[in-house]
Order: sequence, then structure tokens, then C-alpha cells
Amino acid sequence: MCLCLLFLYLVHGHNCIGLVLRHDKLSLEDNDVLYLFETVGLLLGSSDLDESTQQSFLITIIEPHAISIEQHLSSPHLNKDHEHYGQLLSNSVAAIAYLTKGYPKPTLGIQSVLIQTLPLCHRVLTSLSFVRLIRGKVIIYLQRMIICLGSKSLSYLSPFIQVLINSADVDDIGDIGQLLYQICSKFKREAYDVVNSSILPFIQKCELFIPKVDDIANTAHGNIPPHLMTEQVVIKKHIFAMISYVVSNDLTDILVSAINVSSLEVVMKTMYDGALFVDDSSVKKYCLNFFRVIIKKWTSTDVGASSDHPTTIQNGLLHFLYTNLIPGLLEMVRKPTFNVKDANDFRVLRDIGYLLYDVFETRGLEEFQSMVVSSISVTMEIHPTDILTSVTKVVSAEQMSTSLYQWISLKKSLDTS
Repeated sequence: MCLCLLFLYLVHGHNCIGLVLRHDKLSLEDNDVLYLFETVGLLLGSSDLDESTQQSFLITIIEPHAISIEQHLSSPHLNKDHEHYGQLLSNSVAAIAYLTKGYPKPTLGIQSVLIQTLPLCHRVLTSLSFVRLIRGKVIIYLQRMIICLGSKSLSYLSPFIQVLINSADVDDIGDIGQLLYQICSKFKREAYDVVNSSILPFIQKCELFIPKVDDIANTAHGNIPPHLMTEQVVIKKHIFAMISYVVSNDLTDILVSAINVSSLEVVMKTMYDGALFVDDSSVKKYCLNFFRVIIKKWTSTDVGASSDHPTTIQNGLLHFLYTNLIPGLLEMVRKPTFNVKDANDFRVLRDIGYLLYDVFETRGLEEFQSMVVSSISVTMEIHPTDILTSVTKVVSAEQMSTSLYQWISLKKSLDTS
């Protein structure tokens, strides 16, 4: 069946594609049709046809979908039977996405054809944004466009993402997060405008889906149901990951842009809570990595040359580090529940050591002695001179991590003796 249809595609074009679009007549499942379009794309993309011929064939395959989409969007029954039309429209969007799998590095001619599908698919999304199936297929489509079009896709992404975030439910907010992570990691600084306008709405949307313990019976007495805690962590992970992806891909300045700077304190408090109070090693890694990046970015002595808010950012961050974060992290690792011999806890301890070294390296020995050594001394009950002797010998993050391990191990051994 598939080989016959492929032959018909290349020979009879529109008529055959129209038949596939009405695949109920062929007893084909939706997934079978998508695999068919994927195979066609792979055949064309791997063929020896010249660019012009490939472009012509691709137009021949996509055009019936475009016509079908236009017809469905203009139907007077669109909003009355959104489930039916949502299925039809999502199939066409998905078919276009699957076709592109044959073009991992498309030529300019192929890219020009794919770019023409973006406004049409945006209309599909805006027309039925409340249909989850539409949102899901559009996300897949956008992920493919990012791969195929590269930076040419950036100018089209923000309108899509805005609609997706506004319409998201708890089940697809993670898929939107994956799309944003892809944008951050692939484009880095090039994605500034897209991520700048998306990060705060995304975080706020996630917060709406976090179950509120005050609304659940018995939580007033500290009895938070386990399923509720799990749901909270799952949603919060999207927030932690999003912020971590931003700072890890040279987009840290987004946090202090005109539209986001007012939320910087909330962002820092969120990541602080994740580092200290969420019992998940991957979350702690996200949050500690966040602080490590902004320490290097905003607390070095030459930060004033590259920042629009040097004094307020640097002073605020240093105050937060010395009075909240570092004492809180030290208190966390000294608790009996923190096991330095556990692999996950050991990795957390190592990352805290790396963070301490970042502070030491960017602020110098004198400030580290006056602002950090005292916290270590009080928490670990070790004389400041002994700590300072170790610190003065430290020349790498690994050595600082090893010193921290020795301090906490000594403290725990004394507590149990």
C-alpha cells in the first residue's frame, strides 16, 4: 500500500494527496498517514534530485494540506465541532512536521517552502488554541522548524509561544518547557528576544498549576498528602529547569531586562528554595548551577563594565549569598538526614564546594575570610583559623569541595561520637 501511494505521490501529486487527506476511505489510521508523510520526506530528502525539483515536489505535497487547512479554518462549523476540526487540522500540521524529517539540513529553496507554512500553522493555533491536540502537534511542528530553519525561525516563534503559554494546561506545560529549552540551547544569545518575552509568562503559568496546600484538608496540621507534594515538585521542576537553561546558555542578562528585573528577587528566592528544601538531586543541581553562573557573571570585580545595573545587582546578590544562601546550604549539609556517603548527596556537597570556590575566586581571600569563613566555623564548629589554613591552600574548585567534605565529615563524626 505504502509503495503504491509513494509512487502516486510523485506521479499524480494533488489528487493522491487529497485521497490521503481523506484517508478514512483507505482505512488508514492517523499514525499510518503520518508515517507515510515521514517516509515521503525521507525519500525526497535523500534523493539525488536537484534543489529545484525537490522544492517543486515539496510544494506539491504541502499545498493540499494548506488548501485543506484554509477550508477547515473558514468552515462555519469550526467552533461548533472543535473536536472534529481539531483532529483534521492537527493531522495536517503534524503531516508537515513529519515531512521535514527528511531534511536535517535543508537547502535555502526547501527552507523558503517551509517558512511559508509558519503563518498558516499560527492561524491553526490561534483558531483552536483551547484544543490540546492542536497545541501538541504545533509544538512538534515548531521543534521541527527550529531544526530545519535554524535562526530563520526565531522571528516567528514569539507569537506561537505566547499563545501556547496562555492556553496551556497542566498536561502540556512541560512540552512548552521542552520547546523553550530547545530554543535556549540551540540559539543561546540569538534567542534573547524570544526567551526574554517568554520566561516570566512561563514561570507564572507554572505557578498557577502548583497545587496549593492551603486548599487541601489536613495541611494546616502539616499533613501534606504525598501525591500533592509529588505534583508540586513536578511543576516546580519546569521552573527550576527553565531558569537554569537561561543562565547556562549565555542568556543571564534576560533576568535583569526591563520587563523581568522586577521579578529578579522572586527568581532568586525560588532557586534558593529549590536548592535547600526540594528533596530532589536534579533540582538542587539546577538551582546550584544557577547561583554559580550568576556569581561568576555578577559578582566579579569588573562587573561594572558589562552590567546596566552593577551596583544594585552586585550588592543585592552578595547580601543574599552571605546572609541567606551560604548559611542555609551549610546548615542543610550538617543535618543528620544529609548523608555524605550517598551518591546523590555527595554530588550536592561537591556542587556546594564549587559554589564556595566561585565566591572565593571572584571576591578574593579577604572578603571570603570575613563573610564566609565565619559561617563555616559556626556551622561546623571548627575554629576559623583551621578553616582559613585550608582555604589559603585551595587553588581549584575540586580542592574547595574536598575541604568542605572534610569539614562536614569531621562535624558529623563528632555529632555521632
